[in-house]
Amino acid sequence: MTVFHTPNFTPSTLLIEWQKQFGRHGLPWMVKDAYCRWISEIMLQQTQVSVVKDYYARFMEAFPTIDVLARAPEEDVMRLWAGLGYYTRARNLHACAKVIVERFGGKLPQTVEQLESLPGIGRSTAGAIASFAYDVPAPILDGNVKRVFSRLVRYEGAVGLAATEKYLWQLAYAWVPEKETGTYNQALMDLGATVCTRTRPQCERCPLKQQCAARAVGDAHRFPVRRPKKPVPTRSAVMMLWCSSEGVWLEPRTGKGVWRGLMSLPEVQEPVGAPFVTFSHVFSHYELKATVCRQWVEATSRPTPNGRWVNARDLPSVALPAPIEKLLKLHADVLFAVV
Repeated sequence: MTVFHTPNFTPSTLLIEWQKQFGRHGLPWMVKDAYCRWISEIMLQQTQVSVVKDYYARFMEAFPTIDVLARAPEEDVMRLWAGLGYYTRARNLHACAKVIVERFGGKLPQTVEQLESLPGIGRSTAGAIASFAYDVPAPILDGNVKRVFSRLVRYEGAVGLAATEKYLWQLAYAWVPEKETGTYNQALMDLGATVCTRTRPQCERCPLKQQCAARAVGDAHRFPVRRPKKPVPTRSAVMMLWCSSEGVWLEPRTGKGVWRGLMSLPEVQEPVGAPFVTFSHVFSHYELKATVCRQWVEATSRPTPNGRWVNARDLPSVALPAPIEKLLKLHADVLFAVV
């Protein structure tokens, strides 16, 4: 049976004071607006603040309200999300906006329970929105918070196991303060992002250093405990790069793939033309290894039933998967030489 230390203190006071003095301030989404908080929380999932800033600004400029987002074509939403990855987030945002308009009159609900009922909003995201926008004393438990809690109590259970999740949520509910919850939750996020980092934690800067069980033992780097990694399966694909005087041929991805809603190079069973380049891209559950073949055709042709020619000038306005965008930009001088 796992034995761990449970500190007999409540970290909220120390963290709230630390946040006001040393936490992050002035980020564009740090406002008491539920829509801003919702968009930022979804974008920040598994994505660094430095990356999100520009995407957030462009997204909010294009979709300043939930109503505008709900009415927007999916292609427009995916185009502004292209490059952020985890595209299910964008599809859920779009679907969620429509539900909010239909069920809640275009305004995000104020209770955690109602927020959790919406597409793409889990318990931690619901707690973040409720606490930041509505001052609801709701806990959060994202990746950063799990790391902070695991080190504080030196918890030996592996992250991702049901028992671990249950215990860490118990801590989250036990420690959440009734007042200044938003500041407390922001402190947890900031502490995990800037001090209690995954590698090389800066324990001497931590406001909870005197209470941290892992620091006392000197093995903070061991936590949170992770399950052994499974081998990542590999998927091979052949993609066609059809080129003409009108540009390159791109088609919309449909079905249930991770790139659904984006424009991409067509995949084929048998290659046509000469191999042009290969690339690999690691997703969360598999690695894609693609061979890209190139063939020059007449601009009047339609290589696949669904698709269109895209020239160099229009490329920035097309929603592309990151590796495809990188490939087209890297070889633009060859691919678009006749445009």
